[in-house]
Amino acid sequence: MTKALKIVTFLLCMMLTLGVGSAFAFPLWAGEGLKAGTGFEDNDYDYFIDMDDNDQISVGDHLVAVIEFEHDKQLSPPYAQYDFNTAIDELVAISRVKVGAINVDGSIDMVPIDANTPMVEFWTGGSINLDVVNQAPSPDRDAAIAAVTDGTFLWSFSVTNDPDTFWKFFPGLTGGGALNPTLVSQLPDSTLVGSLNYALVQTGGIDIFNPIYSPLSMFYGSAGGDLLVDLIGSASILGGDDLGYYDATTQTVNPLKAFARSDADLEVNPIPEPATMLLVGSGLIGLAGLGRRKFFKKS
Repeated sequence: MTKALKIVTFLLCMMLTLGVGSAFAFPLWAGEGLKAGTGFEDNDYDYFIDMDDNDQISVGDHLVAVIEFEHDKQLSPPYAQYDFNTAIDELVAISRVKVGAINVDGSIDMVPIDANTPMVEFWTGGSINLDVVNQAPSPDRDAAIAAVTDGTFLWSFSVTNDPDTFWKFFPGLTGGGALNPTLVSQLPDSTLVGSLNYALVQTGGIDIFNPIYSPLSMFYGSAGGDLLVDLIGSASILGGDDLGYYDATTQTVNPLKAFARSDADLEVNPIPEPATMLLVGSGLIGLAGLGRRKFFKKS
């Protein structure tokens, strides 16, 4: 397809987006070169699946987070910001990861739970509103997942065989407290349980992202990479008091409730043409044919 035809097709898709459902359209800003253009801010519920029934976060256990985005913003002047209205243009995501290794320095390497499950999936719209900020106790895990995945699938990202990809957690509590979900669930949301960093590549969905430079891949990735990925981010893991995982009155644990909160920032670099701002929404399926090759070939 010629560049001119791509642009025409792209504009028609944008007209469809605005004409069919402008209430569901949200902007993405392109970056400059290998610099990200759009940043997302979110709030999350974190769920724990104890695969070995030892009441501790250990190798092989699964962690699930349901994510509600508050806003996205332009990372270069004029630093525009778009606030999502969860009632009409909800942007949500789900992450599903497995504890791959607990290192001698206390850090934890997270990996995909299996070969067919991305670590992060983005969705938009849907009839069920996920309200991370105001809803406590947390919904049961299955209900929270349903609230994310009842809309339109957008993109998925994961750690892959690209040596630049990683997902690392760094505990912020001493004495192994960050690996005790019952303890974490009793801490206020002002308590920093730990932090994480990740660099991921896109594994599915509409291909509208160019590579971005990932400086942390130099430290946490593997040898032989080009330091280019599709998404970079970091998060603070916070206490989960009042989310319902631990009932202090009965001194019992409800494993279906969230045990922690998290607050994350992530960045992407949308394609820069035909304009510096993309509108993604109900017409986005028309973009499927516009997948373009990355500017740089990944390892």
